[in-house]
Amino acid sequence: PVGSAVYVMFQDIVLINLMLAVFNLVPIPPLDGSHVLFAFLPASQTEFKLFLQRWGILIFLFFVFFLSGFLYPVIQFLYQLIVGAPLMLM
Repeated sequence: PVGSAVYVMFQDIVLINLMLAVFNLVPIPPLDGSHVLFAFLPASQTEFKLFLQRWGILIFLFFVFFLSGFLYPVIQFLYQLIVGAPLMLM
């Protein structure tokens, strides 16, 4: 029926937005999470900030290819919190 197709479409929209939001909050430059991290780091951590800014792209690529699976539990939890149904990926 049309009602279930619309429901699935809205679930997919929620999932895509959650994936983008959680991914964007990872504290690696050039993502927005790095700006949040830098705002909370003390001034004594300037060398760490410079390190992240210098090597951020390589760290980012490593994260995308090898560590992005660690975001799945966070996305799954938030999805279930918002939609009220468990996340079923095929």
